[in-house]
This record gives sequence, structure tokens and C-alpha cells, in this order.
Amino acid sequence: MTRRADPLPAAPVVAAYAVGAALLASAAPLLAYAGSLALLGAPHALAELRYVDGRFSRRLGTARGLAVAAILAVVVGLRCAVLAGWIAPATAVPAELGLVAVLAFTVVPDLAARPLRALVAVGVGAVIAAGSWAAPTALVVALAVLHNATPIGFLAERDDVRPRLLVPALVAFVAVPALVATGLPSRLLAEFGCFAPDAAFASAGALGDHLRVFVPPAWVATAAAPALFAAAAYLQLMHYGVVLGVLPRLLAADADTTDRPALPWPRRRVLAWTIAVVGAGFAVAFFTCFVPARSAYGLLAAVHAWIEIPVLLLALVPRDALPFPPSAAAPRAA
Repeated sequence: MTRRADPLPAAPVVAAYAVGAALLASAAPLLAYAGSLALLGAPHALAELRYVDGRFSRRLGTARGLAVAAILAVVVGLRCAVLAGWIAPATAVPAELGLVAVLAFTVVPDLAARPLRALVAVGVGAVIAAGSWAAPTALVVALAVLHNATPIGFLAERDDVRPRLLVPALVAFVAVPALVATGLPSRLLAEFGCFAPDAAFASAGALGDHLRVFVPPAWVATAAAPALFAAAAYLQLMHYGVVLGVLPRLLAADADTTDRPALPWPRRRVLAWTIAVVGAGFAVAFFTCFVPARSAYGLLAAVHAWIEIPVLLLALVPRDALPFPPSAAAPRAA
């Protein structure tokens, strides 16, 4: 019998990517953030939505899936209203975070048979709800940083790769950014003339214009802010790398077993070309006028980022607790 090929990238390739991402983020944090967002932001969002649909839609179920979709539609509507000038951001941000808290609560019934796991979902929703009232700006920053670490959850959920990937993922997504956040790599690179915090394409502006994306408001004016931003930019690069370089390979390996999306996605090659075209369009927009492009991208980003909360909480439900076993579905064309 022919052994199925390993869907994971080779370890040296992964290590080289992580080292390169750490060096780039430490040497040129703005370029790492703005450049990767321009080139990979939209493609990674679409690729992750495809993975989430194929891997989790049957666990989510039709009724709960529609509820999640409705909440996300309201979130997108709020962001559109802000862009149109109909609602002030100070009003829209707490409202959006309140809806995100509701997303966490939607999966509590699925976890009810395991009280401790249900308590996790209730706790996540409660923290987001409280933060939306007490410190919405700081909460948005915290969620932006945590979002870039969500590949740990996607990999830990899979029994087939968790034993091999969980420890390396923790090193790459916890230990390395902690080192970058100390500022030591940036200072060492500066000794060799390789530190350019404001280096980027013209429309991106300066690093100071973007610190609030990843740095809490109280720390933006501190000396530690550039290093904290660099650590978050590194996490963004790693997030994009896993979503685009690992998750599609795992999904392809699931094609005849657990990959059963609810949405009518095109075949893999057509989808890949579609993602590439959409990504090219966003890249042109980002390089031309970064801030408006980022606002437009935010509509897509909201969907793919906030859906991770109920999905990763739902991952606490073992796959053998599904109402139908993964193998029950009929094979689907690749």
C-alpha cells in the first residue's frame, strides 16, 4: 500500500522562515508589518476562511453557523458605517467587541457536557464583554496580537500533527517573539547598521503612525514600543506563513475525510488563482494608498479574525463528539 505523503513542510524550511521573519521584524519592523499586510493580508484571510469552513463547519452546525454569520454581518455593517462617517469609531468599537463576546457565548451549549470547557467559553465572552466597556482600545490591541498566535490553536486541534508541531509552534509563537520584544535583536542588528525602523514603501508612512496597531495606548510613547511592535510584526509574519503554507496542505490531506465545507468554494486550483488575483489587487491598493486600503481590508479581516473565537472554542469539542462521523460524508472532488 502506498504511504500518503507528509503534508507538513520540511523542518529546515520552517526554521529558515521563522529565523528570516525574526530578523526582518527586528531590523525593519514597519516593513515587516506593512509589506506582509500588503502582499499576504487578503490571501491569508481567504485561505483561512476556506480552512475554517472545511474543518469546522459540520461541528458548528447549520443553525449556529447562521447565527455566527449574522453576527459577523452586523460587524461588517458597523465597519462600513464607520467608513461612511455615519457612526463614530468610539461608538462602533465597543459595539463590535460586544458582538464578538456574543460569538464566544454561541458555542457554550456545545460545551455544556464538559463544564470546565464551557466555563472557558463563558470566561472568554465575559472578558471581552467587560473589556468592551472598560478599555475597548486596549482590548482591540490585545486581540490583534493574540489573533496572530491563533495557528497554535489550529495545530493543537489536530491529532494527526499535534505531537510533532505543538512544541515547535510554542517556540515560534511564544519564545521567539518574547526575545524580539526585549529589543535585544534590534540592538544587535543596529550595531551592524542593519536597523531601519521606518524603512518601508512610501504610502506606509513612519513607524510611529502604526504603533497603536500592536502597542497598548499607555505604552505607545515609551522606549519599549518599537520592540513590542517588532515582536507583533514577527507574529504576523508567522501567522501568514502557517495559514498560507501549512493549513492548505493539511486541508488537502483531509480532502477525502473531514474536509466538508458548507460554502460552495471553487476547486483548489481555481481558488488558488482567485486568491492570487484578489491579493494582487489589494497589494496595488496598499502600495498606492496604505491607510484607505487597510480600512477596506478591515472588512475582510473582521470576518476571518472574529470567526476564530467561536471556532477555536468549538475545537474544545472532540471530533468523536460530532453528530456524524467524519467518514460518513460522501467523497468530494478535489
